[in-house]
Amino acid sequence: MLRALETRHHLGVNPIQRLFLLLFLSLSLPLFSPNTTLAAQTTLAWAPPVNPDGTPFTGVAGYHLYFGTASGTYTQSVDTGNVTSYTIGSLADGTTYYFVVTDYDTAGNESGFSNEVSRAFPAPSTTSVPASYQITATAGNGGTITPQGTVSVNQATNQISIIKTVTASQGTSVSFTVTANQGYQISNVTVDGISVGKITVYTFNNINSNHSITANFTTTTSTSPLKGDIDSDGVVSLADALTVLRSVTNNTQLTADQKSRADIWPLDASGKPLGDGIVNLNDALLILRRAVGLVTW
Repeated sequence: MLRALETRHHLGVNPIQRLFLLLFLSLSLPLFSPNTTLAAQTTLAWAPPVNPDGTPFTGVAGYHLYFGTASGTYTQSVDTGNVTSYTIGSLADGTTYYFVVTDYDTAGNESGFSNEVSRAFPAPSTTSVPASYQITATAGNGGTITPQGTVSVNQATNQISIIKTVTASQGTSVSFTVTANQGYQISNVTVDGISVGKITVYTFNNINSNHSITANFTTTTSTSPLKGDIDSDGVVSLADALTVLRSVTNNTQLTADQKSRADIWPLDASGKPLGDGIVNLNDALLILRRAVGLVTW
């Protein structure tokens, strides 16, 4: 145990032999906040003085606890009363304090300082936790919208949409992939209520606020081109028959799509174009008959 620096006499009785000071550290640091004044505290305890024969000295009326920020210089003091431990609060973080204790009797006589103990209080961390924001991603019926990377995601569903809430730290970036299910296609994507078209990927960069992204989907309809409609105007006309006739006589060349539309001969049992894989005069004549209303399909 740490020994006192000196002894003294009390009211004519035997001198106090020892006054020991121990430091029990109880550092209390509140969480950082820009508007909070940080403070630490510590608990000190000491052994009461004894007579030369080791018996307790009974003349003590109380104790003074002195402390300061330089060794041997004590600018503050506390009268702790007749107790042998005391907690001092409101100490500054990032500072070293030095402590001693004295005892006094009922006449006000005071002993010399005990041994000195010290405690360094670390400066608090000023690293603040980055703010976080939420991105609400909603996928309508017929597809999904999926965040990329390692992010926190909560998901909910209703009868129409799948809603994902992504939590992202301030300053980070999060990308979303929009995917249509089989039989569907992307009809529109909106970001924060503004349409960005039929996109499949969108990235929120340098996030510093809440956002939303919504994807809508529609069914895909497969329609076969009208056989004999060479110019793709929706009707089979004399112009279509003439285009095929010219190709047969080597006056014009048909595109692959036009050849597919022109290959209609022969017709099947129900009168629908069957095709034989080539375009010739038979196809031109059938298109002509369809154009003038002699056949239909």
